[in-house]
This record gives sequence, structure tokens and C-alpha cells, in this order.
Amino acid sequence: MNTRSLFCAALMFSGFAFSTGTSQALAQDAKNLLNSPITSAPAILLTDDIQSAAPNKKAPMIVVVDKEKHITHVLQASQGKLVDVCHVPDATGKKSTPTPEGRMKVIDKKWDPIWKPPVSIDPVQKKVDSFTKNPHNPLGVAWLGLSQGCIGLHGTCAPNSIGKNASHGCVRHRNQDIKKLYGLVPVGTPVYIVSKFAGTKLLADDVDYLTGGATTQMVAHADLSETLSHI
Repeated sequence: MNTRSLFCAALMFSGFAFSTGTSQALAQDAKNLLNSPITSAPAILLTDDIQSAAPNKKAPMIVVVDKEKHITHVLQASQGKLVDVCHVPDATGKKSTPTPEGRMKVIDKKWDPIWKPPVSIDPVQKKVDSFTKNPHNPLGVAWLGLSQGCIGLHGTCAPNSIGKNASHGCVRHRNQDIKKLYGLVPVGTPVYIVSKFAGTKLLADDVDYLTGGATTQMVAHADLSETLSHI
């Protein structure tokens, strides 16, 4: 099988079915799919060899939190390709308080936030002053609240925890990195929290969102054999 690198995506849309024959037939079907015009944005399976590019603050974006590698990615569309415009290390929930997975949205942003601990941490819920006043504030310099589970993306007062399963469910970042995310990611941005980046499927509606409803094919850089392994 020819496994040379191709710009391709594992797609799901009506009117096309992969062959149930030999692997050669599957490969040919995948090649035919690449060359077939489509009229709506397909879903995309992410791959580890996604290319990097400079961010465009005016263009739509999607955040993907990879729990396996402890990396927060910001993805955008650029010239018909999905590109990684920012990626920073993070820390996610420990075994007893895991970070929930799923598709969410950024619903609010706060700079230098005051922290009100949950009852599970402090039954009295005594507020902690903002990081600039109290360097022990666990939210660090910024907070991006998510639409599920009272969790968010935030900074930290414990930078040594980055790269580990250490939080109470939120996604921690070094303060210099959460500053980047805070300045780049607007309220309303979709956020995928996933166990593994490679193989994560971006929903067709989110691909439409990234491309502004464009009808051109959106692709991710992947090896043909890797794509076929997801069929």
C-alpha cells in the first residue's frame, strides 16, 4: 500500500460508503474521496502531525485539551487546512477528581480573578484574593470558564504541577501561557477536552464554524495508512 503523506481527513457524510473489499480498494476509495467535491464541511479526525501556523485573532478557533500529553491546543483554518496556532503545556485532574471530557464552550473570562473554593476543598468557602495580591491563589492570573462541570482553563500558583494529573478537575497552565490563551481565545469558543488528540473527531458544525461555512474541503495532514486505520 502506498503510505506516502497526503493531505487527507477521515470524513463522514451522506452519499459515500467505504468499500468492504480489500485494503487496496479501501486505499482507492480514500484517494477518490480526496478528489471528490463536497458541498458541506465534513467531520475531521485530528492527527499528531498537524502543522503549526501564526494565529489570526479575527478568525474562529477551537481549543482542544489533550489529557494524554497534557497539551492545550488552539486550532484554526488556514488556506483549506487545519493548523495549530498555539499549544501550551497543562495539568489536568488527578485520579480522584478527573477532568471531565467532552465538547464545551468558553462562557466567561476573568483577569486576575478572586477564587471562591468549592465546598469539597473548603466547607467555609473563604475567598482568596487575586493572584496579584495573594500569590497562593490557585487560579493564577487568568480564568476562562467552561460550560460544563464548573471547570475552566486557568493559570496556577503551582507551576511544578504542569504536565501532571494534579488538579481538582480544571485545566491548569503556567501563568505566562494562560496569558497567551486569554488574549487569543474569545468567549463562545468551542473547547474539546479529550483523552487523546490523535483520533479526536471535530464535529461537522465546528468545521463549518472554523471555515465560515465555506464549501471547500477542510483537511488535516495525515498518512494514508493512519487514515485507513480509523475506517
